[in-house]
Amino acid sequence: MARQAAGVSASEAARRAARALADSGRILLRQPRRRIPVLRALATAYLDLLFDFSSPLTFLDVPAAGDDLISLPAPQIMDPGNQSVDGLARLVALARAIDARRVFEIGTYNGLTALTLAANLPNATIDTLDLPPGKEPLLRISESDLDNVSCFPARRYEGRDEAAQITQHLGDSATFDFGPFARAFDLVYVDGAHSWEYVENDSRAAFEMVKPDGVIVWDDYWRYVPDVPGFLHTIRDRTLCRIAKTRLVVWLGPGARERLAAN
Repeated sequence: MARQAAGVSASEAARRAARALADSGRILLRQPRRRIPVLRALATAYLDLLFDFSSPLTFLDVPAAGDDLISLPAPQIMDPGNQSVDGLARLVALARAIDARRVFEIGTYNGLTALTLAANLPNATIDTLDLPPGKEPLLRISESDLDNVSCFPARRYEGRDEAAQITQHLGDSATFDFGPFARAFDLVYVDGAHSWEYVENDSRAAFEMVKPDGVIVWDDYWRYVPDVPGFLHTIRDRTLCRIAKTRLVVWLGPGARERLAAN
């Protein structure tokens, strides 16, 4: 397990900036008509770097696979709101490293993350919670959530062998009774609505459900959904880290931290 200073290092930032400028310069010289999209790409890269520099969270290096093979979804079954391939690979690697046997996911979406976890953790069970079809969220949701409150005709895990490991719960996380799941899970994955209200609500539920030596992982720590980093930055009594090369943030209980270091 390796950690580095908060944000990106100066050398890494310089490397990214130099590569972006070099690539952009070549495009502008060869294809002047592409000036506007190139300038937009440069502005995007600049804003991403500003976000990285401003983040108070340190990085945690979780190798994508280690010495093992992992099963990842084919591109054609991934929807726009799904976790990235790098994120899925590192989520699986983290779950394997701590030998997670019980996982709770807040925010099923199309079921691809639950399927990926089940496929790579044959000895684990996955509970996953999503809003029932047609139900309006009780709390405010962010604008980015409007595109992801989707009613899928079937979850990606349905009809597959891995479905036997997955229990689907339907309900609003703002009113769902998490009481029976207190301190029951090795890993809790928070990927529900991205408004401040829901991130706060779901984070509170996650800390109630996770075992003292377990792990909590949040998705969508990036500048496009400001309420996620905004709320996570208020958690000052527990150490949170970013997982390098992803938009994931993690909290590790003492036992999980030891198991991750050993693996």
